[in-house]
Amino acid sequence: EGLDGPMLQSCDCGELLALATALERGAAAAISARLERMRARAREARDADQALMAADAAPPPRMPPTLPAAAPAARAPRPQAAERILLTGATGFLGPHLLAALLEETALPVTVIARGADDDDARRRVLAALSGLASGRIAAERGRLDVLRGDLARPDLGLAPAARESLGAAPLAIYHNGALVDYVQTYRALRPANVLGTGRLLELAEGWPVSGFHHVSSTFIFGWTRRPVLRETDGNAGMAGLDFGYSQSKWVAERLVAAARGRGLPCAIYRPSLIGMPA
Repeated sequence: EGLDGPMLQSCDCGELLALATALERGAAAAISARLERMRARAREARDADQALMAADAAPPPRMPPTLPAAAPAARAPRPQAAERILLTGATGFLGPHLLAALLEETALPVTVIARGADDDDARRRVLAALSGLASGRIAAERGRLDVLRGDLARPDLGLAPAARESLGAAPLAIYHNGALVDYVQTYRALRPANVLGTGRLLELAEGWPVSGFHHVSSTFIFGWTRRPVLRETDGNAGMAGLDFGYSQSKWVAERLVAAARGRGLPCAIYRPSLIGMPA
């Protein structure tokens, strides 16, 4: 009863072995001392994570720039309509459904950023994820689908300079669904993909002609809340219930999107709840 997830994440194997030894010997004083030491380390880790979250969420976001400081991207004029869709996160659980809907319900070409050894490997991964949903119509319209190798966790999103330049050549609607979904890893482990990746995509979007930035967030920005109603106007400014890395990273990512919206980028935020396979 004295152990929980954050405590286990902040301790090392030596501490666990020492605790196990104390338990095996029935040494009550040693057990209490070990547990208190682990609690103290967990508190230190929690406080450090919350301080990093607050700093990451504060505009301007704290991240290495992807554009040279001497030549920042000029703010692009906002087009009324998109000529191309850019999608991240097409190979996860929700992503293939979103990609299929974009192909079926729009006539626009769709560019997907996905991980892979190269562009061809990234394309194979996307088509494999889509294959379980592919109707004849989607299969026929795959000529509108372009896949670029990329990685949200990399400083340049893993995109070649030519790819970044080509994406900024036509008005875009960006659907940012990409994230590392893991309920065990810490905020610092998920930060490169979920927080810095979102910030870098926003940084690029503010220099591109973007008609809309659609961010797939999560009701987990409220943590494991028992609240019966979560309103669109609520943002959990007090960080209540954010006691695991995924919820923390999605909370910060949403704050970055909200800050970009305040700077004039047209943004929409969507918060799916838990998504699971039917029994």
